[in-house]
Amino acid sequence: MKFLSFCIKTVVFLIFLGWLSFKFLLADLETASTAKKHVNEKPAAGSGLIVPAADPRFR
Repeated sequence: MKFLSFCIKTVVFLIFLGWLSFKFLLADLETASTAKKHVNEKPAAGSGLIVPAADPRFR
């Protein structure tokens, strides 16, 4: 009986780990693919990006 309980708990735990990995790893891949579309866009005014005014990289 203890072995059966251990097996059931292990299977439930593995399913939970699979769900977590899907949630955090694959969801990040989806957002990363949509973020590539916005790479060439300049940040809008008031977007929260703070850079030094004299920095030539942001002109």
